[in-house]
Amino acid sequence: MNLCLEGIKVTFKNGETRNISFYRDLKKNQATSWRKFSYKRCVKKLEVFGHSDGIRADVKVFGRQK
Repeated sequence: MNLCLEGIKVTFKNGETRNISFYRDLKKNQATSWRKFSYKRCVKKLEVFGHSDGIRADVKVFGRQK
């Protein structure tokens, strides 16, 4: 099953939002590169946009602290 990842809308703790475009075709267990922000930010919500070849596609989102 393939996923066409179009973008992610990130909502930060202070209410500010940022749209990140990807436009990538991903196969099962394939990953994208890390997206960095200019400084440490607290992410409150992520909205993933795209479409899959099948009925649905699972998306895993990983975060890290430095």
